Amino acid sequence: MRSTLLLFILFFINSLSALSLGDKLLKGAVGDYVVTEQNRLCSLIRIHTLDGSKITIEEISFPYSSLPSDIPNWIKDKALGHTSWSLLQIDIKTNTLEKCFSFTKNAYLSFSENDSFFLKILHLPLDLIQDDERKRIGSPLKEGLDTRKIWNPELFFEGKKEASPEFTAYKLLYPKDGSPLSGKRIELFFNKSNELFPFPYWGQITDDSQASLKFRVVASGRNLFSPKKQPL
Repeated sequence: MRSTLLLFILFFINSLSALSLGDKLLKGAVGDYVVTEQNRLCSLIRIHTLDGSKITIEEISFPYSSLPSDIPNWIKDKALGHTSWSLLQIDIKTNTLEKCFSFTKNAYLSFSENDSFFLKILHLPLDLIQDDERKRIGSPLKEGLDTRKIWNPELFFEGKKEASPEFTAYKLLYPKDGSPLSGKRIELFFNKSNELFPFPYWGQITDDSQASLKFRVVASGRNLFSPKKQPL
């Protein structure tokens, strides 16, 4: 099974219409990328190839201590400090993870579709979280109109931290499958001012279960070149 973080970040939506997560993924562009951080571990997730209903996602994993300040040059120079580098080919139409190739091991990796996180949420729509449901900054008021500002995560794009970003938040319910994530509510936050950018900037489970899942994006951008050719 792929890392929960990668499979979580792959599928998302940023529209009020009833699109599936897979449909939104296909609206991204080759070279769109994010660098996610979870528990001091990072993954660069990039759209490598788009071909009809098929998409190939590139993942480079590395420790947070190796986070580069210049990502385009870092990836051109073979991603110094990375621990794994792989490609996943997904058919959105058939809801199938077709192939996974590891450049690190120079081999195709086996996987179990029954164990795959993203295949279980690929077809699911996301529901808009209304402002009155959103987390706010500061202590809750005892009475009266709640005028506290809505909480938003940080946003880093093309090497710069954006001031006062606004996000659209969505929620989905993970299928009831007996796993630690079974039936849990998952929230994803997308850049409100750049609705065509396909990746979320924050994701989390919002209950107090043992199924801990939270990530943030520490870098993002478009038109990122990769030296790796597709062997798939």
